[in-house]
Amino acid sequence: MPFTPNDAQADMNALISGLQAKFTQLDALINKPGLPDSDRTKLNNAKQQLLIEINSSQQEAAFNAAAATVIRPPTAAETAALQATLTKLGKDINAIASVQAVISFVNEVITDNSQRFIEIAQTIKKN
Repeated sequence: MPFTPNDAQADMNALISGLQAKFTQLDALINKPGLPDSDRTKLNNAKQQLLIEINSSQQEAAFNAAAATVIRPPTAAETAALQATLTKLGKDINAIASVQAVISFVNEVITDNSQRFIEIAQTIKKN
């Protein structure tokens, strides 16, 4: 079974829950009576680092949940063009025209996706 975005989200949520549980444990240790100040300072530093990691993970999870797919799946025409090109390549692998056809196809796909990235960046700048 393939790994899905929902699986990634569930894993991220489990990580955040685990980090929060460790934060609670550190909080309990810091409040333990008789703990030397040097140990309390070390635990407090670890607690602060853990808090930063929790916040970072929560922000990443929220971003991933809200993110849209940037690179669209190929259209039927693009898929057919690639299949035709690969079929042609299989018949005459030494023909320079076949190699050029594949390069041209890949360049078109890259250019199209690059244009989408530019449009997304412009939209982000406007907001």
